[in-house]
Amino acid sequence: MKKLLALTALPLLLLSLTSCEVHWFNQSYDVPWYVVALITACIIIPTILLTGHYLSQKTYRCSSCGMTFHPKWHCVIVSIHLGAKRVLRCPHCKHKGFCNPTDE
Repeated sequence: MKKLLALTALPLLLLSLTSCEVHWFNQSYDVPWYVVALITACIIIPTILLTGHYLSQKTYRCSSCGMTFHPKWHCVIVSIHLGAKRVLRCPHCKHKGFCNPTDE
């Protein structure tokens, strides 16, 4: 969860240090940093939540014991992945390694 928070906060912090000037119908507006940060948060946070929910609905097979399981959404988001394989901890044998998604 700490990694997810850091991954979400880092772009917001980088954008919070900036402001931008918007030209709209031949008028110039200075947009404050918190508006840019709020719009960014409104895009990034739902994207992370929806991606995590989608990936946690997949069934993964443990490479050690062969059991299938559904991981929690926050574990899937911060896990290392290589293609479709993800490093997850099996809830049955507690082995941590690459798990393949199944077609179930």
